[in-house]
Amino acid sequence: MQTADNVAHFQQVAPYDFPDLQFTNSILTAVSSIANASHSITFDHCATNSSSSGFYQSAAAGNFYLASSSTNRGAGTAMINSDLLAALKQKTTYPPVIYSNITVSTNLTLAPQAQRETGTAPDIGFGYDPIDFITHLVSVTNCSLTLAPGTAVACYNGTGIWPQEGSSITCIGTPLAPIWFTRYQSVQEQAISLGGSDPSQGSSVTPYHTGTPAPTGVFRFTRFSCPANGGVHFYDGAYSFGALLLQDSEIWGGANRLTGAGSNTVTALQNNLFNRGTFLASSTVTNSLSMSNNLFWSVAGFTVKPANSNLWAAYNNEFDSCSWGFSQGSVVASGYNAYWNCNKHLTPTNTSDITLTNAIAYQSGPLGALYQTNTSQLINAGSCTADTCGLYQYTVITNLASGLEMRETNSIVDIGFHYVATDSNGNPIDTDGDGVANYAEDLNGNGSYDSSAGETDWLAYNSPNGLAAGSGLQVFTPLK
Repeated sequence: MQTADNVAHFQQVAPYDFPDLQFTNSILTAVSSIANASHSITFDHCATNSSSSGFYQSAAAGNFYLASSSTNRGAGTAMINSDLLAALKQKTTYPPVIYSNITVSTNLTLAPQAQRETGTAPDIGFGYDPIDFITHLVSVTNCSLTLAPGTAVACYNGTGIWPQEGSSITCIGTPLAPIWFTRYQSVQEQAISLGGSDPSQGSSVTPYHTGTPAPTGVFRFTRFSCPANGGVHFYDGAYSFGALLLQDSEIWGGANRLTGAGSNTVTALQNNLFNRGTFLASSTVTNSLSMSNNLFWSVAGFTVKPANSNLWAAYNNEFDSCSWGFSQGSVVASGYNAYWNCNKHLTPTNTSDITLTNAIAYQSGPLGALYQTNTSQLINAGSCTADTCGLYQYTVITNLASGLEMRETNSIVDIGFHYVATDSNGNPIDTDGDGVANYAEDLNGNGSYDSSAGETDWLAYNSPNGLAAGSGLQVFTPLK
């Protein structure tokens, strides 16, 4: 599965025990010659041509998306390695839509549009990791921007999306179809700089406003990633969100600056993974920040410095191999946090905190690679019961009981990052079999049916044609 274009000499040479060379589901355009020593060369479901004209289309720094009317889509053979075939179904040969220097002032929903290779036969040629949209200086004002599950958005070397006065951005994915924010250079191949700056200036979403009301942001089952020195994921600083909720999400690399310069700013970080990167949470004004059930893994420059400690809270977090900054503040409302291989702890220290004597033994499971074992010291070690902090339908272990992962329910909450509990096939548990997973029906995650919160009963079958719409996310911050 490859694309070769404008190649002078494609050669496989000594040692002479190399096997015969076979191209499968590939495109070779303007390739002058191919040599394979004394062995044969075969082509299976391939397209070859002396010119690339009409084969490809470009978008930003990607030059080899298939042309819009290409006959090479769905023209490959499925008789290939099964793992490779499954991986290709997550790829695309369709280009992203580019939004650059525009203002959005009416409600807009972005949904997956770069068609994935989900057909019975794969496309011929190179498949990109999908980007549905590339955004650059997209100002959102006095309206709502919504991203649908599975949508992938990249940005230039600058700000991608600018939420401004009176706006909101809502990104609610699912465990199996998360929303992605990344950088164009993570996916596309051309060594060109887009956006008039360097990669360290990249920023997926940065609020900017000079008036009121301040924008709001909700991110759930959303993943952020960027290359090393690839910029900022969250810059909630000089022009902050009025309210920011980050829940059930994964932040890989990059910088995170939560300084909440707006007075009365409310930020909640609930059940997230911060994998590497940097983290700065500080303030010189009256704002609030709560952190609960997060895993900070190998995060550098970790700083927590509130202006008013009484408005900040940190419970049931796991800090694994984090390097803390020199200047730290005090978070009075804190406890039941666990530390391994860290140079500092949150202050003040609490008798409920856990200083681990051994590293947590993580294991892979259906939704990720950071599950704990059922002998972990962090099991049932938190500040409250799991239902009171919205984690009734979640788990940190992979153990099965009657074909289902063992949920937290109303046990003492486990410390650290949780995954939605799944069945033996890796699908989120759907107890009543109505096609809507428990976590999605139990919106506030307390295990009870709360009709006033717009929930449907996860213990009773609900007709797909009569499901009540939810009112949105509710945040629970576990306090001792």
